[in-house]
Amino acid sequence: MAAISQTTVCNMALSHVGAKSHIESIQEKSNEADAFRLWWDFSLLECLESYDWSFARTRTPQGSSLALDGDVPPDEWQFRYQYPADCVKARMIWNPVGPTADAVPFALELNSQGVRTILTNMGNPILVYTKLVTNLSLFIPIFISLLSRCLAQHVAFQLTGDQKIVDAQVAQYGALLRLAPAVDANEMVPSQPRDAEWIRGRTFDPKNYGYPGIRY
Repeated sequence: MAAISQTTVCNMALSHVGAKSHIESIQEKSNEADAFRLWWDFSLLECLESYDWSFARTRTPQGSSLALDGDVPPDEWQFRYQYPADCVKARMIWNPVGPTADAVPFALELNSQGVRTILTNMGNPILVYTKLVTNLSLFIPIFISLLSRCLAQHVAFQLTGDQKIVDAQVAQYGALLRLAPAVDANEMVPSQPRDAEWIRGRTFDPKNYGYPGIRY
């Protein structure tokens, strides 16, 4: 995919709100650039948090787990772990039994220093989470569209003073977000549970499958 810059996304947002102008850089001295400097980081976090994007999905490194936090966990939990510094949203704790096993319960809570931590009853957990990705070359097209609409809904009133334009951008943002699961799923093949041994051990007979074009 062709490289998309921060400036390009901001100019897409300007086109969404009907602006005739464009920016050369988010660092320039203009009302438009001022608005984007205010809203860029927040909009990126908002979009990343909104869905479990495959391009931003990661887990604690292979062979390691979450680091224990120094505070004692509350009575209802056995362990308290540190929240990863690059985590936008914790999605799940990987169940070693497999992807079809029950979800591993966990909760978020601040420790005594006011730092976010993860509570769970699993020892040495592997956390699957959405990472703070700032490299635009990793973004998929629908995410770029979503981010441009998110920016547009936040800067629209400051730049146009028209609430109808704001409402239109909010609606477009919501519509794109509803499309995200289907679009993102087009680039993956989920693993399927294996058949039981007695099923996999049966002799294959094409007559049982009704394949077209095969003469039996």
